[in-house]
Amino acid sequence: MSSAYFQAVGKPKQSMLLSLSRQVLILIPMILILPKFMGLEGLFTAGPISDLFSSILTALFLVFELKHLDKQHENERVNTDPRLGDI
Repeated sequence: MSSAYFQAVGKPKQSMLLSLSRQVLILIPMILILPKFMGLEGLFTAGPISDLFSSILTALFLVFELKHLDKQHENERVNTDPRLGDI
């Protein structure tokens, strides 16, 4: 869902990174690393851990995006509202 948001607002790099993060960038290394330490249980936990890390990455992207939008909205409001020009 957040990947679609970044695609819609014209940020394809962020969208692609979020799309690939769960299945490729995080899951494959977890599948290769965790079984060495946890055996078969590591293989089964790789999926949920990948989901957790990609959710955290998505949350970080969205927090930064919302801060950027809030700053941009505030700048537009000050620049367009003549009553706020003297602030």
